[in-house]
Amino acid sequence: MSGCKYNLLVLDIDNTVFDWVNYYVNCLWKMLDKVSELTGIDSNILAVECKRVFTEEDSIEYPFVIQQLPSVVTYYDGDADRLLNEAVSEGRQSFLSASKDYLIAYDGVVQTMAELATLFPDLKVVALTDAPRYVAMWKLNKLQLLHYFDSIYGLGDPRIPVSSDGKRALVSEEILIKHLRGTQFQFKGSVRILPDEYEKPGKRGLKTILMDYNLDEDRTLWKKVLWVGDNVGKDIGLGNS
Repeated sequence: MSGCKYNLLVLDIDNTVFDWVNYYVNCLWKMLDKVSELTGIDSNILAVECKRVFTEEDSIEYPFVIQQLPSVVTYYDGDADRLLNEAVSEGRQSFLSASKDYLIAYDGVVQTMAELATLFPDLKVVALTDAPRYVAMWKLNKLQLLHYFDSIYGLGDPRIPVSSDGKRALVSEEILIKHLRGTQFQFKGSVRILPDEYEKPGKRGLKTILMDYNLDEDRTLWKKVLWVGDNVGKDIGLGNS
């Protein structure tokens, strides 16, 4: 690892390797506009209901939000198949289509990651994110960055919604199988799901990484760890502490 003074590079993801706000706001509105088109429910009403679901699920990137929007549930009046095949399927597709335009790495990120892998093959690259593990890996995969990481540390995977009678999962069979299998997008590195209380700026997530890479006990080794993030409070505050 000639010329590199670091053993470990720990990266935040959202707003560090790509513009998360621009991506998510635009994709979410595309999704809501499609659901509005299908149901006749105003997009602004759907947005307010989204906020409530995100709060209940404790994640603004909860991917199964459509099937939990009260006005959408009422519109489909218990017809789960129609709900999934129309609003959920087409809304999800609108989100995915928009992501092609908005989920884009910052200039130089892909090139930098490729150069790091070539110049410093022994440097370990780890993602530490407050996003759900599955969602974080999905984004990195779409950004064509996932294969540059040795490990992914994220929060628990999103809860699978169920029908009001509790008899069926309100997701397509394909998505249910992916989640049950814990699909990792052919990722060859390690994955660790952290408890919610490890969310930044708490130090336990970063401490877990240091322990896993045998860097926690000898503080002189910490100078060989490079921590990169964008948020002054959550990321910079964590690094300083």
